[in-house]
Amino acid sequence: LKEIFDRFDKDKDNVWSQHELQTFAEATNGRPFDQAVMDEIVESLDVDENNYLTYKGFYQMYHIQTLSDPEETLNDLRKRKYSNNHELY
Repeated sequence: LKEIFDRFDKDKDNVWSQHELQTFAEATNGRPFDQAVMDEIVESLDVDENNYLTYKGFYQMYHIQTLSDPEETLNDLRKRKYSNNHELY
């Protein structure tokens, strides 16, 4: 997950701005998050003082997703070029 986070952290400030988060959403889901999802991320996950998603928040997001829908997490990893044994290919 850290490799994915770092890949989308374009300015390398160790957080995802709203733009970086939406870029990730579009690359992974084919569309940006709607405002309700963005609000939920800010309210529920670890963000900094600017409401930018931290790596801890990104990890939390995937932890929650994996608990509720493990296959979706595997699909996301495959889209990011990870094999079933979680190695980058």
